[in-house]
Amino acid sequence: MSIRTKNIEAYMKSYAKKLVALLKKKILEPRQDREENSSIYSTGKSYESLGVIDRTGGIIEIVGEDYLLKVDKGGVKRVSEEKLADWILAKPLNYRDISGRQGEPITERAAAKSLAKVMKRSINQFGTRPTPFIREAMDEQLKDLKLVAPVVEDVKESVEDILREAGFNLKGKTIKFV
Repeated sequence: MSIRTKNIEAYMKSYAKKLVALLKKKILEPRQDREENSSIYSTGKSYESLGVIDRTGGIIEIVGEDYLLKVDKGGVKRVSEEKLADWILAKPLNYRDISGRQGEPITERAAAKSLAKVMKRSINQFGTRPTPFIREAMDEQLKDLKLVAPVVEDVKESVEDILREAGFNLKGKTIKFV
């Protein structure tokens, strides 16, 4: 006995696409829990990595760079000075010096590498604060998850096959759902 799950699969694929769209929106919007209300978006690489993959057998995956989970959860990480320097140049990053004066945006690679070295030491030692944008998106989307209707549709569409497999003769008979 088997139930075809085409309605469930179509619903979950649509749901996954909506979740990815919401994640991308959360990456772009300014956040109050980050410095100067900046967004998570910088180079666009992580943003572009988000997507939905429809695997065979009804498996639907939401994929993206591992980095996004690190941003979401925060914590101590091992980071590369080169990647930090790229991020500093792409952001563009404003900083304050030790006396609190606002610095100029960093536009030269040498300055970016110098700051990246200091940032790497701090991130390796103290980590980063969490920016729970994935959890927020999941909580928002979870309230819209309504899986009962597609399940009922798939059962309705499969009931004749199930009854035939169980040995029932359905010739000329109508199955009515109430």
